[in-house]
Amino acid sequence: MSGEHGGGKQPPPDPLSLIDRFANDEQSVAREIFLAPYVPGSKVRIKLRGVVWELSVKDAHVLGDKGGFALFQMTEPNQATVVDKAKRSQVDAYLKLLPRLTFVSIDEYQHHWWGLQANPSDSRFQLAQPVPILLAEQCGAFEQIHARFDGSSFWYQSVNRRRDPKIARNLRKAFNDDVCPDELHVPGAVPSELLVYKILWNDRHPELFADPNATGRGAAPRTDLERLRMALTHAGAELDRYQHAGNNIVNVRYVLDGQTHTANVRLDDLTLVSAGVCLSGRDADFDLTSLVGVMREFARVGYGDRHE
Repeated sequence: MSGEHGGGKQPPPDPLSLIDRFANDEQSVAREIFLAPYVPGSKVRIKLRGVVWELSVKDAHVLGDKGGFALFQMTEPNQATVVDKAKRSQVDAYLKLLPRLTFVSIDEYQHHWWGLQANPSDSRFQLAQPVPILLAEQCGAFEQIHARFDGSSFWYQSVNRRRDPKIARNLRKAFNDDVCPDELHVPGAVPSELLVYKILWNDRHPELFADPNATGRGAAPRTDLERLRMALTHAGAELDRYQHAGNNIVNVRYVLDGQTHTANVRLDDLTLVSAGVCLSGRDADFDLTSLVGVMREFARVGYGDRHE
C-alpha cells in the first residue's frame, strides 16, 4: 500500500471538482467590477487563480473608436459590459503594478503606434524588433515614451519627461529635410533614436533597396506620416507632429514660415475638417496642401484685413 501516502504520486484532480471550481470562480468574477484596458475589436483579459479569462465587450462604443481603460463587469458567460470609464488615478494605479520600459516612438501603423526599446541593455527584456504600444496618446515620431508590460501587450503610460524634447524636434526637422542617416547630426541623440530615424528614412526611400530590374516600383507614400509630410512639403510647410482623433480624422501640427499651426483633416483624402482659422464654413473646399497657401495669404494681408 506504499505510495498512497507520503512521497508517492498525487492522484489526478477530480474533473467534477475542477468544473465546480471554475463555476465558483466565474460567479466570483460576475460579482466583481474590474479595471482593464480595451482595444476596439479585441477582448478584455483578467487573471484569477492563475487562469486568464478573456471576455468579449458589450457596449464598447461608450469608449469611442480608440478604446481605453474602463471599469467592466461580467454580465453573462464570456462577456463583459462597460460600467464606466476609468479615472486617471485608477489607470495610474493599475499601470504601476506592471514593469515599465522606455521606447522610442516610430510611427502609427494599423491604428497603433510602434516603438523601439530605448535601452536594449535592460536585462529584463531584450526586444530586437519594434513592438506595438497600445492606447498611445499624443505621440510624435522620435519621442521617448514609457509603456507597461502585462505579460502579452505593452500599454502606453506617458512621455518620458526627463528627456529633452528638443532632441525629438530636431530629429523630426532633419527627417522633414530628408537628411540622409549617414549625414545626420543631432546632439544628444542616442543609438536607439538614430536607429528609428534610419528605419523611417529607409521606409521613405524604398527605391534605394528595390531590385533595379523590377518594374512598377513607384514612390507613393505608404504611411500616414509620409502622406502628411509630402502634402505639407509640397506646399512649403513642415510637419511637426500628428495625432489620430478618431472617425478617420487626424490632428496635424505643422510649421509655416516659422509659425506653428494646427488643422484637423480627413485621413483618407486629407481634406479639411477644421482649418484652425475661420474660412466662413468653406473648410471642406480645401485640403492640407491648399490650406498652406491660404495660411500664407492670411499672414501676408493680416488676419484682421482678410475678406471673408
